[in-house]
Amino acid sequence: MPADPRAPHDWGGQGGQSPRDWGDRDTVPLRTDPLRAPHDWMDQDAGPVVRPYAVTQGRVAPSGGEFDLLAFVVATVPDAPPAPSLQPEHHALVGAAWEPTSVVELASKLDLSIGVVRVLLGDLRSAGLISLYEPPAASQPHDVDVLKAVVNGLRAL
Repeated sequence: MPADPRAPHDWGGQGGQSPRDWGDRDTVPLRTDPLRAPHDWMDQDAGPVVRPYAVTQGRVAPSGGEFDLLAFVVATVPDAPPAPSLQPEHHALVGAAWEPTSVVELASKLDLSIGVVRVLLGDLRSAGLISLYEPPAASQPHDVDVLKAVVNGLRAL
């Protein structure tokens, strides 16, 4: 049988007093329960916390090979309809890659780790929604004299 709502309540922690017996106070006393105290690592700007493995569905390597950090990514399909298999992060990557943008810049713009961005870009490349332009490989190794001059210049600073 439910309790009568008009029955006196147990106002635990206040010596059995009801709020009417607290005197001239305008507010209810704050509870100082250490188990319910706000955490100092939380703030209002943190946003939703989603683990990287949840975004990549546990995958750690992109499909179709690795991406160079300086590779340029360009969206190939304008106004692609949202595919049910794509996550919001996929759509954000396509939206951010309308102009040629490096992998590193995409990670920075979307505030995602490089590993997550590489996996998601692999999905987009497999779906044909992006093109990837790798930077040209250095045709010859760097000249040792030039490297020594750079090091000496940095030491002089």
